[in-house]
Amino acid sequence: MSSVPPPTSPDHVPTATAPRRISRRGMVAAVLGAAAIPAAAWALVRRDGEGESGAGPGLISWPDAAPTGTAQGQRAPNFRLDDLDGTSHALDAAVPEANGAVVLNFFATWCVSCRDEMPVLDAAHAAGVTVLGIDLREDAPRVRALADETGIRYPVLLDTDGSVTRAYGATGLPTNVILAADGVVHQVIVGPVTTESLAESLAGVRADQASS
Repeated sequence: MSSVPPPTSPDHVPTATAPRRISRRGMVAAVLGAAAIPAAAWALVRRDGEGESGAGPGLISWPDAAPTGTAQGQRAPNFRLDDLDGTSHALDAAVPEANGAVVLNFFATWCVSCRDEMPVLDAAHAAGVTVLGIDLREDAPRVRALADETGIRYPVLLDTDGSVTRAYGATGLPTNVILAADGVVHQVIVGPVTTESLAESLAGVRADQASS
């Protein structure tokens, strides 16, 4: 039989531990530490965006040597990149075959928003829109695993040194660049697209082409 402990003396009543008071300096450090988490994620992409926009083996000139840029109304930078099977794809070859528009989707496998928008892009591809996924500096097996998991059917290209991503100024992922059928930039969307927003962008391209 276990013994019953003697009653607690009034002089020895257990007291709750007083809440720990955080100094102003500690609060500031905590806030800065929390803010550093998203900042670090942004910095990872931002470092890939550094450097000269015209440098990199993936970038090529247009056949007519037209000047390029990423502002609305400018001819988009031309490029040639390999897909997951090693087949080369060039923008200047994709543009003439486009059904009214080209969507360039800059992404990475670690980007949750990139993964979430892939079904939207795949549906557009199935409807006849030219969609090119461009992965930022990852190896083919890793990217293929994501493509197989999501079931996307549009071409996925490997920007192994980040030169094409830099040329398009895609410092945040995902970034979707909407091109008209002549390779001219219609819109740059930073962040994921939805079925509605993508449909609106594509309708804008068609309206511009109809009025020109």
